[in-house]
Amino acid sequence: MRKRLQELPESVQAAHVGARGQVRAARIAAAATVLGAVIGPVAGVFLGVLQYTGPGGSEPRTIALPPETRPVTADPPGGPATSLPPVGATYLIDLQAVTGSSDYETGVGRIDTESFGRSISAIASCRRERQIEFPLNRSFTEFTSVIGPSDDSESGTTIAFSASVDDRRVDPIFIDVGSSQEFVVDVTDGFRLVLTYVSTEFSDGSCPDPAVAVWGDARLT
Repeated sequence: MRKRLQELPESVQAAHVGARGQVRAARIAAAATVLGAVIGPVAGVFLGVLQYTGPGGSEPRTIALPPETRPVTADPPGGPATSLPPVGATYLIDLQAVTGSSDYETGVGRIDTESFGRSISAIASCRRERQIEFPLNRSFTEFTSVIGPSDDSESGTTIAFSASVDDRRVDPIFIDVGSSQEFVVDVTDGFRLVLTYVSTEFSDGSCPDPAVAVWGDARLT
């Protein structure tokens, strides 16, 4: 019949308790080893390293993970994010031109290899000036744009750009295809803005075809 632990001699009791303690310690150590084997590599991945023990329980080695395994920040689909428009800006593409203005198109304009998403584009004649007129209603102080012939204009094209605010006219700026220039006009207290453009003739008297005038990201503030 099995005796209770209390009925055994004290030396036997001590040996029995010590053995149980060793078993318990061995179990805890084994559990810690298993947990370390699972968590260690995972933590290593987040830190960009991986640790492993070689054959036969040799000294642990640490290796760096390839750079592509680490998190990277990428541009959103469609390329880098575009810059925000100036605060309070009103683009000409969002305004209705005054009746009688020359025909024009809105959208992306390309000048000197650079694209402008909110542009005014119009066919320029070399026989007479053409004009596009927009209401200001005395609500703005400045007109800003990048101007130049579109990249699909004929080689050798030169276009003269000018603007008027009521009875105040800006001297024309002559720009060759493949070039551009920032165009800034004071429109303080202005009632109407008139964009004027005309292409120059070639030396033989012919006109460039096509000759497209572009006001890139034309806006009022």
